Amino acid sequence: MKRTIFLLTLLAAVTLSAKAYEVGDWINLDGIYYYVRSETEVEVYSVVDPEITDVVIPKTVYGY
Repeated sequence: MKRTIFLLTLLAAVTLSAKAYEVGDWINLDGIYYYVRSETEVEVYSVVDPEITDVVIPKTVYGY
């Protein structure tokens, strides 16, 4: 019983912590701002940290 309650609590925490981004939202990932342009694409907007000199843009950003 305790194990079932623990697993349900863990599942709820993971589900609630997932962030669904919408068109118009900003994503800050590893010091780079991305703008959610549509339901399938993001635009690299700016680098937050001026110390960053090399940027690796991932193929996907949270599924976009």
